[in-house]
Amino acid sequence: MRRGLRACLGPALLCGALGLSATACKSLPGTEGARLASTMGTQVAPTPRLALAWRSHVVSWQYWDWQPLEFSQPSVSPDGQELAVGTSTGQVVGIATRDGRVRWSVDTGARVDAKPVYWEDMILVGNDAGVLHGLSAHGDIRWTYQTRAEIDGTVAVSDGRAFVMDGADILHALDARTGKRLWSYTRALPDYFTVGGSSEISVHGDTVFAGFADGTFVALFIEDGSLQWGRDLTGGARDFVDVDAKAIVYDGMVYAASFAGGLYAMDLASDGEPVWRREFSGVTSLQRVGDTLYTSTASRYVIALDAKTGATRWRFRHVENTPTELVVAGDYLVYGGSNVGLFVVDRASGRPLLGFDNRGGFSAPPSHAAGRTYAFSNRGYLYGFDLVVP
Repeated sequence: MRRGLRACLGPALLCGALGLSATACKSLPGTEGARLASTMGTQVAPTPRLALAWRSHVVSWQYWDWQPLEFSQPSVSPDGQELAVGTSTGQVVGIATRDGRVRWSVDTGARVDAKPVYWEDMILVGNDAGVLHGLSAHGDIRWTYQTRAEIDGTVAVSDGRAFVMDGADILHALDARTGKRLWSYTRALPDYFTVGGSSEISVHGDTVFAGFADGTFVALFIEDGSLQWGRDLTGGARDFVDVDAKAIVYDGMVYAASFAGGLYAMDLASDGEPVWRREFSGVTSLQRVGDTLYTSTASRYVIALDAKTGATRWRFRHVENTPTELVVAGDYLVYGGSNVGLFVVDRASGRPLLGFDNRGGFSAPPSHAAGRTYAFSNRGYLYGFDLVVP
């Protein structure tokens, strides 16, 4: 039911220490069309507190700049001691998770929107010039690989192989240690309107899953890139049918979405035969925890579904913000808003619990590890927050 609700998303915090003015509750973005799950019989997590651990100024910003608009999601090292993030100025920066101190920086020559990936003693990341970089853990360049177009997606690594899609819809498979090409797979770019960006790659066992701008979703053999099966996810739509959100493989199912064609659950045992479909437009991220599938959309919705049936469990819509990819943090979902702030939502009920207004928004998804949330703002500040649960 549409209630015309413009509810506050919780208190604004952390302003005084950062030199930001306190933000009144009413100024935080609200929700509309709220359909929250009944809390009867459902454990609603207690309202947490975001405690600022540190703030680091990574990219210089001026009031008259349209940029930076930072899209790179911070990546935490396996030992939890460091994180790496790309910047609009073409840097990949290594930062200490303890205090936010910059440890190293390397210039890749073009803006970096992709999330860096730690693998063994290396970091893999692409840039807008289409160059995939293999870096040492200290930021030294070990190898580069030139693709046909920009790389804004995260590299997937499995059994020493690296997989990444470029903006020309070419999936590249490389030796992660040396950068040597192993194989590639491509589909022709359509001659109709498409969404900017490229597909995130998923790997499960001996299968690589990838989506393409023509609305096709494929399963490839990991050894040589040959086709196992493919599915048309356009749902009859013609324009903006790109399959870009990272597919989720879970319990014999694979979940994938076409921007205009909707969200699909497919059976792996029957070569991707659809089990259910929801006609959601603009799906940008997918997460599954247990029997619940979570999604965010470009139409500003955050939605929880029954993963087996596709039935809606709860949903709400932001009035002013497009949510980033959703990040699971225990009993909570954490995500950024394109215009204003960082948000914390109860995962079970969908109830918005907390909002932080940084006066500029977050285009990059946050990351969460060991109780700490890391968020890279559009004004070039990287925040480390402790998510404190009472």
